Amino acid sequence: MASASLLAAALLASALASSCSYSDQFADYRDEGINFIAARDFSPANIDLTDIGFETPALWTWAWRGSVDSTYDYMTFTDQGTVGASAVSGLASTAEYYRLELDDLVTNGNFEAFADEAALLASGDWTESDAARMEIGPTSIHDNSINLSFGSSAQWVAFDLSSLNGLVAGNDYPFTLIMNSASVLSVGYQVAAAFPGGTPNTLDRITAQLQSGDTEKIYFYSNNVGTAVLDDLRAYRYDLVDVSNLRLRLRPSDTSPILADGFYEFTLWVRKPADARFSSETGALANLASRYVTLRMSNLREGQGVAGGRFSVNGDGQWHQIVLRQDLNFEGIAEGTETAIELAIFPFDAQSSDPGPEPGAVEIAQPELHFYLDGY
Repeated sequence: MASASLLAAALLASALASSCSYSDQFADYRDEGINFIAARDFSPANIDLTDIGFETPALWTWAWRGSVDSTYDYMTFTDQGTVGASAVSGLASTAEYYRLELDDLVTNGNFEAFADEAALLASGDWTESDAARMEIGPTSIHDNSINLSFGSSAQWVAFDLSSLNGLVAGNDYPFTLIMNSASVLSVGYQVAAAFPGGTPNTLDRITAQLQSGDTEKIYFYSNNVGTAVLDDLRAYRYDLVDVSNLRLRLRPSDTSPILADGFYEFTLWVRKPADARFSSETGALANLASRYVTLRMSNLREGQGVAGGRFSVNGDGQWHQIVLRQDLNFEGIAEGTETAIELAIFPFDAQSSDPGPEPGAVEIAQPELHFYLDGY
């Protein structure tokens, strides 16, 4: 009887087990294809680029907005519509895409707006010594450039630093000025209130401190008789490099499923704009494209687990996905109501000095955040 009772109990337990479906509470966390920020895409409802919304969680905001001494738009984020027919496998045709750009603080630094030397001088941004010549004309760089001609080492042309955008009277502005050059014969620069003085430096990248309202100029000159070509004069505030990004701050409740401790993957689709050229390219189009995009994931809970990566923008004008993964997993982010993760997008190289930041534009679409329960 005892054996029969045990057998009946076993059969009943087996029947009950077979009639019940097993529920895996971690199923969503095991599915690496789930996009945790599907509801935080680049639709207008998820974007607030004002100084009021710059710290609002669950919205794409500017990291620098509200924390600087100027209301100038040091970056721009322009709606380009939906991806449409340019969609590729993995990128939805209905996805919104935007043009993300680090703004050039030099007005008309590509010289396309000037018809001739007289127009250049009339702008007030440029001056020259009597015997120097600044001729506007097409070159092998990017369409119109300044063709410089020096008859002696005492001749110069100068750019007025007070014409840079985004300045507020009385404030200091650390900036970097970069440019393209060709056929350079001992041409250099000098940051000074008068010429000459100091030691000229190789024409490439200038970093200086500017007090708004100063009359300082950058002088271009030659140690000998010769010619030079300048194009794509660009400037940015190097004190804002680390915060010159589009960011998304997330609380545990801002994702679906909610955030959990573990390994994350941040992906983004990027494309070179059709109307722009890399600074390293030649071509007739005036707009400059970003050569690099930097992605960063940060754990805002005591900084445990930070990942960053620099990615080249492909020159073929097609959409390509870039992928950032962590070396260390995020810890301590699953509890509480405060922001836990920050995702950041820089439209330039934010990780190295070569080439370093350059004003320029890139098109971006469909940000995604994926979770890996047991590592990649």
